[in-house]
Amino acid sequence: MGAFFILLVAIAGFRYFANQAENTAFQLLSQATIKYQKSLNAIGPEKAYQEVKEDFEYILNKYKSKECGKLARVVYANISYEAGDPDQAILFYEQALNDLGKEKSFRNFILSSLGYAYEKKNDFQKAIFYFEEITKND
Repeated sequence: MGAFFILLVAIAGFRYFANQAENTAFQLLSQATIKYQKSLNAIGPEKAYQEVKEDFEYILNKYKSKECGKLARVVYANISYEAGDPDQAILFYEQALNDLGKEKSFRNFILSSLGYAYEKKNDFQKAIFYFEEITKND
């Protein structure tokens, strides 16, 4: 009976700290996104990308297995795309597709984003592939 109670306490403690980490990650993501939006309006997408790069890299490294880390990849991929870095965007969109691709709404958004990123690179064959993947999921 005592071992069962200790196990319950350990599980509750783990969940508490896991939730705390998730909340911290979401707070950091929110701050980084707000910083990006302010910088975007003031200095444009390329410089704003540089302003938040370190913030996103921290979130992506420290919270990569958390839900917020997975969402941060999508946000950062979009920022990379807007800043004219389709290779970086593709890298993060592909990782996000592995993380979030089971949910149809995320999957279609990520596939579409991959299509546009490849289009920006003038790789029209891959762009078409990703756009066609969207129609296969309907």
